[in-house]
Amino acid sequence: MVSRRASAGYRLLRYVVLILAVAAWLWQPEWRSLLFIVLLALTYIAALRIPAKHLVAWERLIAAEKTHSARVMQILGWFVNVPGRQQRVYPRRWMSWAGNRVPWKPEAAYRYLITKSFVRSDVFSIVIRAGILAALLVWWTRQGLLGSGIYLFFVFVIGVQLSSLLRYHQESFWLHIYPVPPASRKQNAVNLAFQIQLVVAVLIWLPMLGAGSGRIGPMLLTLLGGVVISVLFRYFQSRKGKSDDDDDE
Repeated sequence: MVSRRASAGYRLLRYVVLILAVAAWLWQPEWRSLLFIVLLALTYIAALRIPAKHLVAWERLIAAEKTHSARVMQILGWFVNVPGRQQRVYPRRWMSWAGNRVPWKPEAAYRYLITKSFVRSDVFSIVIRAGILAALLVWWTRQGLLGSGIYLFFVFVIGVQLSSLLRYHQESFWLHIYPVPPASRKQNAVNLAFQIQLVVAVLIWLPMLGAGSGRIGPMLLTLLGGVVISVLFRYFQSRKGKSDDDDDE
C-alpha cells in the first residue's frame, strides 16, 4: 500500500477479522460460524481493493527485510558470537574484581588485559546465557542419555565461543609498545578460555546429580567427557597458537 497509515489500518483490520472469526467458531454453531467467516473473508478481500497500492512495494519490503534481519541477528547474538554484529563493551562494575589477583609481572600482563576484556564483552553474556540454558535442559533430561548428549553439546558450543578470546587485541598497536612478551599472549588466552570452559562444564553438570545415586556411573562418565572436550580445546588451540607464531616468524 502507498500510504503507511492505510497499511497500519488494514493490519489492525486483519487482527479484528481473525478475532471475530475465532470467536464465531468457538461460540456459534458450525454452519453459522462458517457462513460468518466466509462473509468476513469476502468483506476483507473487497476492502483490500480500496487503498492505492504499488504492484510490488520494494522499498517497504527491503525495510521489512532489514528489520527482520536485525531481529534475527539480535536473537542469535544471545547465544553465539555473530561475526557481522558490532561488538559492544559493557561496564559490568559488579565484575570489576575479575583479574585483580593477576600478579603484576610481564608474563601475566596479557592475562590481566584479556580477563578485563572478557568480562566486558558480548562473549561473557553469551557464555552466561548458554550455561543457564544448558543447566535447565540437563536438569530436565537428567534421567537418560539425552541429558548427557545435551551436556556435551553445550560444553562444545561454549568452547567454540570462548575460542574468540584468541582473537582479542590481535591488531592492537599498544601491545607492541608495552613490555608484553609475544609468546605469552596466546598462551594466556588459551589458559583463560580453558579455565572458564572447565568451570562452566562443572557447573552445568551439577543439575545431573538430581538423577540420584542410581546413575552415578553415567553421570561421572558424562563429566569426564566434558573435561576431555575442554582439554582437547586447549590442546588444539595451543597447537594453532604455536603454528601461527611460527608463521609470523
